[in-house]
Amino acid sequence: MDKPSLNEISLAWSEDFDDSRNKILELDVLNALKPHENLSTLEIKYYGGENFSNWIGDSAFLKLAEISFEKCYNCTTLPPLGQLPLLRDLTIQGISQVKVIGAEFYGNRGNGELPFPSLINLTFEDMSNWEEWHGIEGVIELPRLHKLNIRSCSKLVRLPKLLVPSLRKLEAEECNVVVLNHMQNLESLTQIELKKIFGLTSIIKAFVQFPFTLESLSVDECDDLVTLWPSDNTARNLVKLRKVHVKSCPKLASLQEINVLPNLRILEIQECGVLELLPNKISCLERLAIDQCPSLKTMMKLQDCSTSLRYLEIMNSWLNWNLTNLLGSGHNYQSLTLLCIIGCDGLESFPHGGLPTPNLSALYINNCKHLKSLPDRMDLLSSLSVLRFINCASLMELFPQENIPPNLSILEIRNCGKLKPLGEWGLHKLTSLEEFEFGGCCPELVSFTNNADEEHCVLPPSLTSLSLYELPNLETLSKGLQSLTSLQELNIDGCPKLEALPMEDQLKKLLRLRIVCCPLLNKRCLKNKGDYWPIIADIPLVVIDDHSVFDSRP
Repeated sequence: MDKPSLNEISLAWSEDFDDSRNKILELDVLNALKPHENLSTLEIKYYGGENFSNWIGDSAFLKLAEISFEKCYNCTTLPPLGQLPLLRDLTIQGISQVKVIGAEFYGNRGNGELPFPSLINLTFEDMSNWEEWHGIEGVIELPRLHKLNIRSCSKLVRLPKLLVPSLRKLEAEECNVVVLNHMQNLESLTQIELKKIFGLTSIIKAFVQFPFTLESLSVDECDDLVTLWPSDNTARNLVKLRKVHVKSCPKLASLQEINVLPNLRILEIQECGVLELLPNKISCLERLAIDQCPSLKTMMKLQDCSTSLRYLEIMNSWLNWNLTNLLGSGHNYQSLTLLCIIGCDGLESFPHGGLPTPNLSALYINNCKHLKSLPDRMDLLSSLSVLRFINCASLMELFPQENIPPNLSILEIRNCGKLKPLGEWGLHKLTSLEEFEFGGCCPELVSFTNNADEEHCVLPPSLTSLSLYELPNLETLSKGLQSLTSLQELNIDGCPKLEALPMEDQLKKLLRLRIVCCPLLNKRCLKNKGDYWPIIADIPLVVIDDHSVFDSRP
C-alpha cells in the first residue's frame, strides 16, 4: 500500500471472534496492508491473528507518532515498538492473550540508545491475562514518559523496577498494589489517580520512593485502604499537595493526618461509610466537599480557613450540627461564594443574625427536612444571584420581613409543602430575577394573580424563564402574566387542570415552550389541530410530552 500522502490508517476487522476467523489469513492481510513509511498514526481493531506483522514496529517508520491496538484478542506478543524513534502515544487495550511483556517489546537498539525515546503517553487496559512485565537491566525503559495508565490488569504481579523520572501523571485501576511498589525515580510525578487497587492499605506504603512532588491525589473504591499515610511527618513533607479526593473506601475511619498538609486547597470526601474523624483544621482550604459519610462524629472547624474558603458542600451526612458550630462565631467568610447543603437532617436553622458570607453568590439547600426558615438578613447578601431550596418539608417562610436578596437572578423552590401562599412571598420585589422554577408547593394555587387584584402578577416583570411543576389546581396562565414582557422560555410539567396559556402576544415572543403531563393543555396544542396551534407554531422550539413538535424552521 505505497501511498506516501497517507498519514493516518485505521484497520478494523469484525467484532465477532467466532470459528469462522482464520488467524493465518488475517496475518497475510495485515502483511499486505503495509503502508508507506510516512505514516504518523496507526490504529488496529479486532485483528484476529496471533502475531502482528513485522512492519509494525519497524524503525524505518521514522514519523510514526501514535499507535492504538484495541481488542486484538488472539495476539500473544507485542511488536517491537520501543525502536520507533518518534512514537509519542501508545494505547494497548484488550490484548487478552498476552501473558508476558519483555525484550521483544523494546526492540533492537544500537549505540546505547534508550527504548521509547519519545514516548509521552502509555496506556495498558483490559489485559486480563497479563502476568509479567520484564525490563532491561540497568536501562531506563521509558525515559520521557509523562502519563502512564494501567487499567484492568488484575493478574499483573511481576514487574521490573520501572524508572520513570519524567512521569507526571499515574493512573491505575483494577490492579494489584504490586504495580505501585515497582514505580521508582518519581521526582516529576504531580498527579496520582487510583481506583480499585487490591491490597492497598496505605498510600505512603505503596511506593518505595514516595513522590513528594505530588500536587493532586485521588483514591477511589480501594476496599483495603485504612490510612493515607501513617504519620504527620509524612504529610508535612507534602508541601505541593493541593488536592485530595477520597471516595468509597469502606475501611477508612480517619483523615486527621490531613491536618498538617501545609498547602491543601481542595478536600473532597465521598461515600466513606465508617469515616468518623476529619482533620480539625486546614488553614488555606478553598473547597470542602463531604458526601455520604454517615458515621462522622464531628465536623471540622473552618475558622482557620475563613479568609480562603470559597466552596462549601455538605451532602447526605447526618450530623447533630449547625452552621454556627461549623463556621464559628465572629468570623467573616469573605471568600465563600458557594454554600451547598443536601440531605442533612441535622440542619434545623441558620446562624442567628444571618450568614457571615457577604460575597456568597449561590446557596443550594436540598432535602433538609427539619429546616424551617431561610437565613436572616438576606437583604445584606448583595452578591447572591442563585438560590435553590428543594425538598425542605418543614420550610414555612421564604422571605420574612422584607428579607429579600437584592440581586437574585435565579430562584428555584420545589417540594416545600408548608410554605405560605405564593402571593405572600414578595417575589414581585425581586427586580433582577430572570429564572424562576416553582412546583410541589402551594397546592391551592389557581393562577398567578393577586387575590385582591386579578390584574396584578405576583411575579416580577424581569423574568425571562418560568418553569412550573406539579401544581395540581393551577387552571390558567392567561391572567396575571401580562407584565412578563421579557419572558422567552416557558416550561410546564404536571399541571392536570391547566387549560389556558398566556395571552397571544406573550406566546409569540417565546423562544421555547415545553408542556409535559398537562392533558387539557396538550389537546389545545396539537399540531395542526388544537386551537393554540396557529399561535405556538411560530415558536422556534415546542416540546409536547418530551417530543419536539418540529426540530427546526424550514
